[in-house]
Amino acid sequence: PLDQPTMNLGFLDGGTAAHEWGHAIGLAHEHQNPDGGIEWNEDIVIRAMAGPPNYWDAATTRHNILRRYSADQINGTRFDPESIMLYFFPAEWTTSGIGTQANEVLSALDKAFIAGARMYPKAGPTVDVATELLVGARRRTAASIGRFGEEDLFRFVVDREGHHVIDTRGPTDVVLKLFGPDQPTRLVAEDDDSGYAYNARIGADLLPGTYWVQVRHYNREAGVGDYTISVRRME
Repeated sequence: PLDQPTMNLGFLDGGTAAHEWGHAIGLAHEHQNPDGGIEWNEDIVIRAMAGPPNYWDAATTRHNILRRYSADQINGTRFDPESIMLYFFPAEWTTSGIGTQANEVLSALDKAFIAGARMYPKAGPTVDVATELLVGARRRTAASIGRFGEEDLFRFVVDREGHHVIDTRGPTDVVLKLFGPDQPTRLVAEDDDSGYAYNARIGADLLPGTYWVQVRHYNREAGVGDYTISVRRME
């Protein structure tokens, strides 16, 4: 129900909240990754889970812990020991004698997978097909919002630390978002109308690295139009 909480957090630490939010957007448990990564001492696991606080029977333990997902059930990555979706398991539960840690934040692979088209489709292009922008290019890059709800994505590389300006020009009311460095999901800045007329402009001190710029129309439901975009370093 929209007016009732539907997520039950057994603990209130950041790692638990991030793990459960991962489930909310479709992530599955990492220890059941079909790519493997954990070889279980099954008898030890079953005996441990039969006691408090779970009191699971063997079938429940096999379903919740020991069984791997089928490869045709999910879209996934290689086994990621740093994933937020991995629980702590003690060393004696594995045949290798190597346990797992409870991770407190999303791993780099978690973030890349969530941002990718296989896991979470977007209205616009993904980072691997972003249009390249050259810092300080002599000509502005022409672009267009061609359909309602479209999001355009650009990428540029900063090779020297300094103050950079990203702006649009033209008759179209657009919104800019800047992400980076080297992380396409880390928001640096956002702007609507700081540029000329209805254009957007972001000025920020940027470190060396790769950055992404998302451009959308202010009116998601009915907005289209042409614009140009550029990135320049202010000396």
